[in-house]
Amino acid sequence: MRKITLFFALMLSIFAINTNAATHKIYALNKVAEWTELELYAWGDEECFGPWGGKAVDGKETINNTEWLYFEFGDELVGKTEHLMFHSGDAKLQTEDLIVTLEAKDYYVEVVQPVAKFVDPNETSAVDPKPEITVRAHKPDGWNKMYIWAWTETENFTGGQWPGVEMTDNGNGWYCFNVPAGASVIFNNNGAPQTANINNVDGTKGFIVYDDGNYEETTEGVPTTECSSEIVKPEEKDVNFVVKVTKPEQWEKIFIYVWGGSEVFGAWPGTEMAQEGNWFKIEVNSKSEKNNIIFNNGNGGDGNQVDAPNNPWVSDACFNISNELVCTVAECTNALVNVSDAELSVSPTIVTNEFRIESKEGIAKVEIFNVAGQKVAENGNAIIDASSLNAGMYIVRVETVNGKLAVKNIIKK
Repeated sequence: MRKITLFFALMLSIFAINTNAATHKIYALNKVAEWTELELYAWGDEECFGPWGGKAVDGKETINNTEWLYFEFGDELVGKTEHLMFHSGDAKLQTEDLIVTLEAKDYYVEVVQPVAKFVDPNETSAVDPKPEITVRAHKPDGWNKMYIWAWTETENFTGGQWPGVEMTDNGNGWYCFNVPAGASVIFNNNGAPQTANINNVDGTKGFIVYDDGNYEETTEGVPTTECSSEIVKPEEKDVNFVVKVTKPEQWEKIFIYVWGGSEVFGAWPGTEMAQEGNWFKIEVNSKSEKNNIIFNNGNGGDGNQVDAPNNPWVSDACFNISNELVCTVAECTNALVNVSDAELSVSPTIVTNEFRIESKEGIAKVEIFNVAGQKVAENGNAIIDASSLNAGMYIVRVETVNGKLAVKNIIKK
């Protein structure tokens, strides 16, 4: 009898220890107005919140009249060094890594894409609108004009038609334009040459642009006088544009479904697209309310549908869907044929500094896109230097010299 009593006492003590295990919270203040959901992925010593995508919010809590979201973690993670990455729920947009060695305490993080930072909850409140900032660039001697193309994932601020608008002369070779903080910009000479995408500008530095489109950031000699430019919203025109897409080999048909505000092409699965050579096409009106596109084969679920990058309906839009069901923006001049895994591969897929493309055909072009659909790099090499990329998931789009396409995913550590 005494042994039984001791056994139950031991079990009760173990149960008490387990039920008293501390739970800590990572509080997040979401200041990205476009993100209606927030999820947290972590990698480092381990993927402590699960594989890519991570975990959804565990709850909400009001602190100092401000609503915070929170993610819970237990003592078993204390001491682990993790890279915290917040994203928009659909994993299309994400913050840069926030590195922390977890302690037995709560954390407070302000999320302002692409940056997440630790904050004092007593000094942080409310969701701030994105302030307007001034972007300044120094015109190359070889350029006749200084134009800017500026946008976010949902809006264009330079008229909606390439090459954008001419910047305001700011004196001494400098030009300026006002945009919302966090916008992306391209400087160009009335079309060409042009810089690469410059993402998430904050107005703290100027850009010295060179004749070939390369640029560097600087704080020296940058004017501080007020800029008189104004944002130019795209003119609303009641016209039709064409959406084209290539079909993955395993699908017999392809439908387009658009959601948000109104179902432009009807209820799920939308409208079947008409074949024209290797393209499948359909017309869309420029005044469609939203731009969330899902291509599908008439069914839903894994293997049957894929999200397309956002399209603001200001011009014809073309997309390629790979056999791996990765959708990327394509040039409308030609429809590429998907290449099989046996013909082209990418390794490693979890990248530290570089990765290699093995192809039975010559490589014509390699493009790297972030999960927001923005091109961050381009070249034609078989060995790709990825050391300058921020940590996160990227889409690698490879075109061969024979007009074939492969689209692969990589994760940059």
